[in-house]
Amino acid sequence: MIEFKAECGHTVRAKDEDAGKVVRCSYCGRETQVPEKNPGSEDLEFLFSEVEKTGVYESPKDRRRVQRMKGNRPSGRTDPLLVDVRTSPYSIVLKLCYVCVVMVLLIVIGKMVYHQVTQAKTSQTVVEPHPAGGGETGGRDDRVGLLRPRPSAGKAGLYVRSVPDGAEIYVTRKGASRSGSVLGFKPEDIRCILSSGEITDKVTVGEEYDVYVALRINDPELMKQPGYPALRRDYEETRKDSLFDEYFLPDGSSEVLTDVMPNRPMVVIRKYECKVFDRTWTPVIALFVPELPLPELVRYLPRETAVGFNEDQVKAELEYYGIEATDRKYMIDILHRIGMVPHRNASTGLYRIFSINLVDGSIYTRPGTFGHGRAGTAGGNPGAP
Repeated sequence: MIEFKAECGHTVRAKDEDAGKVVRCSYCGRETQVPEKNPGSEDLEFLFSEVEKTGVYESPKDRRRVQRMKGNRPSGRTDPLLVDVRTSPYSIVLKLCYVCVVMVLLIVIGKMVYHQVTQAKTSQTVVEPHPAGGGETGGRDDRVGLLRPRPSAGKAGLYVRSVPDGAEIYVTRKGASRSGSVLGFKPEDIRCILSSGEITDKVTVGEEYDVYVALRINDPELMKQPGYPALRRDYEETRKDSLFDEYFLPDGSSEVLTDVMPNRPMVVIRKYECKVFDRTWTPVIALFVPELPLPELVRYLPRETAVGFNEDQVKAELEYYGIEATDRKYMIDILHRIGMVPHRNASTGLYRIFSINLVDGSIYTRPGTFGHGRAGTAGGNPGAP
């Protein structure tokens, strides 16, 4: 079969025996002469001969173009097109492989250099020394006192935190009168309003203050605690604030009460009477958690370490007060988390509160013994026995 383009531009197919004869175009009907030979056969024969000799195919059209360009360019210059035409595909693939290998080597070397530089910088980093944590730290921060937020050395003030977090905190002058709601203070009586876990120095050394920590009665963390939903229902029927005082763990608060403000959920309030001392920070830790055995109590406390101290010294002090070894383990954990822990005496049923000094990490006990119907002051002298 011979296939060629006629003068009219259409492709015409003719039998081999019609070579040299005149046939009609099937598209336009014009007569056209069939060539003696298939036009593509010359290229095929040349392709086979060139591949056998050089392994590279160059069509007559490419050869004529290169020859034409040779005649137009100055002598002595290499034509890039000529090089591209005569380039073997195998050599191109080989060059690409070389490039890939070089890139991989550069990446590997770059990573090695970066690793060495990083190690050198790390080894040159100056680590500030901290007071020795000592004892069974278990990988804890070896600094002492309050870690977050860090109180300013030599200053005095209050640190107030609620467990769980999320309470509103009102610091007023001691004995400030209220009108209407429990939190209906006069603006001049409010020293500051804080969020849980904040410190403030907007108080005067030597002065006494009332601290009100208010948490929503429907706080999600409260609702998760064992027996609390039933307690809330009992309160809604009886309106007895004493139900909350009996439910929550003693923490040094002088009063537990409730309050309702317009367009807001009811709040449960723990009130603390405290005094600000020179060059120290007075802690107020409001525990809105039930009375539970220490292993179960830990589940309802923050997980992160907030207070650092020498564990050997704290352990020795707990031993002095006759705390059993099993309880000491949990008490040290709780002290690291919130800086304060009540411990119930099995024989009397009353609590002794152990606290950590927020500046130097020493342990002390609050003045007074705490329990239902009996309460001491929340912010007594940190050095008192």
